[in-house]
Amino acid sequence: VGEIFRVRLPCRPATGYEWRLKSVNRRIAAPAGPEIFQKDDSGLIGAGGVCVVSIKGVKPGRTKAVFVYRRSGEKGPPAKTFTLRLTVVAHAAK
Repeated sequence: VGEIFRVRLPCRPATGYEWRLKSVNRRIAAPAGPEIFQKDDSGLIGAGGVCVVSIKGVKPGRTKAVFVYRRSGEKGPPAKTFTLRLTVVAHAAK
């Protein structure tokens, strides 16, 4: 609870595709800032990299985070999906 973790998924925003958090039980885990793109070190125009999505544990419990890979504003099924099972635990007493 209270910690932020980052999910890193390969992406290539130059093609218009990005990973977005589609759903998560926000009572257990919530987005912690905007998605960030980190490009690879090749230096090539249009090179890929990773999309980084930050999620913060809100309260103890289990949930699924579902991510979709699609172009902004695009309708229909996404090009890819990724599901992550999350378990948020309370901090140990000090």
